Amino acid sequence: WAHEGIDYALEHGLFKGMDEVTFAPGKTMTRAMLVTVLWRYAGEPEVQGDLSVFTDADQIAAYAQVPMIWLTQNEMMQGGDGLIQPKKIVTRIETAVVLYRYTQLK
Repeated sequence: WAHEGIDYALEHGLFKGMDEVTFAPGKTMTRAMLVTVLWRYAGEPEVQGDLSVFTDADQIAAYAQVPMIWLTQNEMMQGGDGLIQPKKIVTRIETAVVLYRYTQLK
């Protein structure tokens, strides 16, 4: 039942997979993963800036640095108490809020 959606995501480079030969649809999604997929969907817009305001910025994987800057600059996801929590499993409500804010940006 998910084949069409997975094909779309792969064809458009939204998900790059866990490595060259592994696609893990059953793996839980982190905040950084969600941000990266949405940034790719937006056409990988260029951004300037950094994430130094977040005390846990060093936990953000290299692949997610630019997407996280883009997302925070466009106020689609907020950090709390100086944390952006990139490795935290993204909740349904966080996903809904981010997608809603993305549609407002568009």
